[in-house]
Amino acid sequence: MSQPNLNPQNEQHKRQWLTLARQCRRKINLAWWLDTLTIPLTILAILTALTVILLRKFYADLALSYQILIPLAGLFMAAIAAYLPARKHFESLQGILVRLDAHLKLNNALTSAFDQRGPWPAIPENLKNPTGNQWKLGRLLLPIVGTSALLLSSFLIPVSAMSLTAQQSKQPHAWQVLDAALEELDENEIVDKDYIEKKREELDQLRQKDSEEWFFHSTLEATDNLHNSLKSDASELKRQLEQASHALNQLNEFGSEMTEKNKERLMDEYQDAMKQLESGAMKPNKELVDKLSQLDPEMLKQLSNMNPQQLEELKKKMKDAIDGLDQLGGNGWPEQPKPGGGKNDSEDGDEEEGPGQGGVDRGPGHAGNATGKEKEQLNTGNIIPLESNDTNSPLPGDLLQTTDSDHDVDKTPTGPQAGGNTQNQGSGGNRVWKNSLLPKEKKALKNFLK
Repeated sequence: MSQPNLNPQNEQHKRQWLTLARQCRRKINLAWWLDTLTIPLTILAILTALTVILLRKFYADLALSYQILIPLAGLFMAAIAAYLPARKHFESLQGILVRLDAHLKLNNALTSAFDQRGPWPAIPENLKNPTGNQWKLGRLLLPIVGTSALLLSSFLIPVSAMSLTAQQSKQPHAWQVLDAALEELDENEIVDKDYIEKKREELDQLRQKDSEEWFFHSTLEATDNLHNSLKSDASELKRQLEQASHALNQLNEFGSEMTEKNKERLMDEYQDAMKQLESGAMKPNKELVDKLSQLDPEMLKQLSNMNPQQLEELKKKMKDAIDGLDQLGGNGWPEQPKPGGGKNDSEDGDEEEGPGQGGVDRGPGHAGNATGKEKEQLNTGNIIPLESNDTNSPLPGDLLQTTDSDHDVDKTPTGPQAGGNTQNQGSGGNRVWKNSLLPKEKKALKNFLK
C-alpha cells in the first residue's frame, strides 16, 4: 500500500477539501431537514393560529409575551418532529467527498486521499457549486412564508374578546348577589374574615363545575342553601348585636335607677348575647369581639368610669355593624324583579318602549309588536253591523225575525204505571251458566241455593 504524501502542500489541500466538504454537508442536510419540515410546520401553524385566536377571545387579559411563546413552542415542536425522519437522509463526510469526486470528475482522488491511499489534489479555482446541488427557493420559501403569514394574521385579525362581565352574565344571578353580599361584608369589616373566606370557597366550588351544570337543579338547590345560610347567619348576628347593644345602653344610662332584679335581667341578656356571638356561625370582626369581651357589665362602675369617647366609639361600632347587617338582610338580597318585570322599565319604574333586558330570574323581555311594526290606525270610528230590510235575499248573519213561544206542557197528574210483562223468556243462558262454572263452584252454588 502506498503511503500518502505528508508534505505541507498536501496538508493544506486536505484542509481545504475537508472544509469545503463540511460546508456542502451542512447545506445538503439542511435541505433535507427543511423539506421534511414542510408538513409538520403547516399542521402546527394552523393549530397554533387557532389557539392564539381562542386565547385572544377568552383570555384577553393574557400578556402578549405569553401569547408569543405559543408560536415559538409550536415551531420548536415542528423542528423536533422534522429532524427525526430527516436524519435518515443526512450525508456523511465521506459521502460528500464521493459527490465531489463525481461532479468534479476527479476519478475518486478525494476518496482515495481520505482513505490515505493517495495525495490530496489541488482545489480548483472559482469553484461555485462543487456538488451540483441548487436551492429551489419556491419550494423552500412557500411553506415558510405561508405559515408566517398565518401566525401573523392570528395576532392581527380583530377578535371580539369575551369580557369578564359577559362571562359572569351567564352565571346564575344568585351567585352575583352572593358575591356582592360577601364583598360588602368584607369592605365594611363587619364579619370575621374566616367566615367570608369559607363562604367564598363554597361559592367557588359551585363555579368550578362545568358551565352546562350551572343551572341544574342540584346546583341551584346548593346555591339556594348557601344563600339562605348566609342570610340566616346575618339575621342571627344582627339579633345578637341588638340584644347586647340594648342591654349595654340600658345599664349605662339607667343602671343607677334600676332595681336589682332589672339589672340582673339585663346582665343576663348581655352575657347570653356574648356567648351566642362567640359560638355563632357568623362572628363579628375580631376587634369588636375583643372590646365587648373585655367589658364586664356587672361592674357598673366600669361603665360609669369608662372614657365617654371610648364608650361612644364602641356603641357606634355596634350600631354600624347592626346597620350593615340590616341593609344586607333587606335591600342586599334582590330576589324579585321590580313591578313590571319582563318589560323594559326605566329607573323610576315607568315602562319604556323597546325590548327589555331578559334574564333567568325575570321575564324574557319581549317587546310589543314583536312581529313587526303595527299598521297606522285609520279613524274609522266604531264598527257596527248594517241592518238589511230585504227578507227575500238575506245575507249570512242577518237576523230575519224573532218570535215568543211557550212549550205545550201536559200538566195532568199521572200515577204509577206498570212497566209491562216479558213476552219471550230468554234462552241459552243456562248453557253458558253451566259451562262457565268449575265443579267446585257448582257444588258450592247448589249448597247455597238449597
